[in-house]
Amino acid sequence: MSTQSDIQPRQYGFVHYFPRVVMRTLLTFGIAYGIGYSAFWSQYFSIPYSVIFVLLFSIGEAWYISWLISRRKPLTTFQEVGGAEYWKYADLHGRYDDVVGSVEDLLRSMCIAESVGPYGIPGMLAGETKPTFWDWGSELLVLVESMDPTVTRVQVLSRPLLSSALGLAKKNKRLAEKVIERLTASYSDVSMRP
Repeated sequence: MSTQSDIQPRQYGFVHYFPRVVMRTLLTFGIAYGIGYSAFWSQYFSIPYSVIFVLLFSIGEAWYISWLISRRKPLTTFQEVGGAEYWKYADLHGRYDDVVGSVEDLLRSMCIAESVGPYGIPGMLAGETKPTFWDWGSELLVLVESMDPTVTRVQVLSRPLLSSALGLAKKNKRLAEKVIERLTASYSDVSMRP
């Protein structure tokens, strides 16, 4: 049995996040500056200076955001995140190995493929969604536990990659619910619910 000191949660560094963050900052800042340039900045800056400004600003912003994401606190226990609204669970009628395989396939379909894998907590798998125009992506954490030979408990938590991101609680709750819904489409849910 592993002790608390044996647990080493997976934590990616700055280099892991920078390529995808810089692409998004170039796109969003380029669009915003392009609109501003055509309306206002064209009388002050030539196009080459504007392009250099957009590149430098986007790279600086991407460096800062990648650093923030890589510094977010890893979980050492699944229940560290308080409040039942942040995570969802189901007791599935299925063997542990089968459910783990289904969870991995599901995470690969919902997340960036190379981000899917063990989290560092026994039984926990993780994956990261792609950033969108509105957010920097989310981390999906799925804890799979064998309750008996035919019942496997799956607990799902989704949290934003950038911990300071506001207004994403509903999106992350929907992501966790979607994982449970897709799993219960393959395995019957035998959870005792009130």
